[in-house]
Amino acid sequence: MRRLLITVLFGFVMLSVSAQAIAQEPITRPDDLLNRAEAVTAIIRSKEQFAPQVVWFSDNLPEIPLFSDIDQTSWYAPFIEVGFLEGIIKGHTDGTFKPADSILTDHAIIIIERVQNREIHADLELGRPITRGEFLSLLNTIKRDRGTGTFVYRKNEPQIQITETTEKPKKDVSYEKLFGKLPSLTPFSDSTPLVLTIPPKENSSSESIQKHQFASEKEFAITIPSLEINDVPVIHPSNPFSQKGILEPLKEGLGHLFSYPGNTGKVMIYGHSSGYPWDVSEYTKIFRKINELKSGERIFITHENRMYIYEVNRKQIISAKDVAPFNDDGTTELILYTCWPPDSIKERYLVHAFPVEIVALK
Repeated sequence: MRRLLITVLFGFVMLSVSAQAIAQEPITRPDDLLNRAEAVTAIIRSKEQFAPQVVWFSDNLPEIPLFSDIDQTSWYAPFIEVGFLEGIIKGHTDGTFKPADSILTDHAIIIIERVQNREIHADLELGRPITRGEFLSLLNTIKRDRGTGTFVYRKNEPQIQITETTEKPKKDVSYEKLFGKLPSLTPFSDSTPLVLTIPPKENSSSESIQKHQFASEKEFAITIPSLEINDVPVIHPSNPFSQKGILEPLKEGLGHLFSYPGNTGKVMIYGHSSGYPWDVSEYTKIFRKINELKSGERIFITHENRMYIYEVNRKQIISAKDVAPFNDDGTTELILYTCWPPDSIKERYLVHAFPVEIVALK
C-alpha cells in the first residue's frame, strides 16, 4: 500500500492549486443528478479543515491512483485522495470508484454522516439517485444548523429538519448575511437565497453591554497589546482551497479559518512572520515576535459587535506536516498561527488561548 502524506501549508509554501480544479464548479444545476466524484468534491469543500490537504495533493498527486478508474489529471483527483485519507470514501470491492456514476441517496447520507460524525435523518427515498439540489440541502442542513433550529431549502426540495429541544428559534437571517460569501463552499450559484432559522445570541453571565478600550469599529479585528498589534483586520479567505486564496487576506491584515468567536470549535488567525525583502507592507512581519507572548496575556477580538477576550495558556512549535492541533476534537479555543522560525518555512509556531470573557459592545 502506498504511503499517504498530509502537509499543512495554509499558503505559506509556494504551491498552487490547479486552475482547473478550482475553477470547475461540480454543482451548477440543482435538478441534475449528482455523480460520485461531484459528491466527494462538494463534501470535502464543505469542511475547511480539509483545505490544506487539497492544496497539497493538487501539486503532489501520486502517479498511481487509489482506484483503477481514477485519472490523476482530472479536476477531482485531489478531492478523491483527501476523501480516502479521511475515511469518507472507500470505493468498490473490485478496486474501482466509478466517479461518473450517479450517487444514491443512501450512499450520500453515509458519506455525510462520516464527515459530520453524526447520524442524520432526511425525508428522502432511499436507493434512488440524488439530485444536486437535494445533496446541497442535506449537506448544508448538517453543516450549518449548529443544532439550533431548522434549515429549509427551496421550492419542492425536501424539507429536512433538526429539532432543538432547549431553545426556540426567534429570527430568520439569510445564509449570505450569516456566513458571508463563501463561493468555494457553495456548490452552485443559481439558487435563491437559503434560509436558516437560528436563535439570537443571549447574554451570558460574563457579558455586559459597555464600551471597551480595545473595541474596534471593524466587523472582525484583533488587538494584542503586548505585541503592539492594534485593531488589525481579520479576513476570511474567499477560497480557502487554494494557495492564492489563503494568501489574499494577508495583504490587508490577518487571515481566518475554521470557527468564529462565540461559536464552539477552534478559531484560527494566521499571518506572516517574514516576507521577501522587497515586500514592505505593514502586515508582512506582523507575527514575527509571536513567541514573546506569555501565558496569562490577553488577546482581544472584536466580531459582530462583541468583544471576545482570550487568555494565552500555551505555545508550541510543530512540523509543517502536523495537522493534529487543528482537528475538531470538541475544544473551543483561539489559535494564532505562523511560519517558524522567522525567514523560514520549516516549522509552524502556534499560540493557544482560551476564552475568558464576552463583552457586548452595542
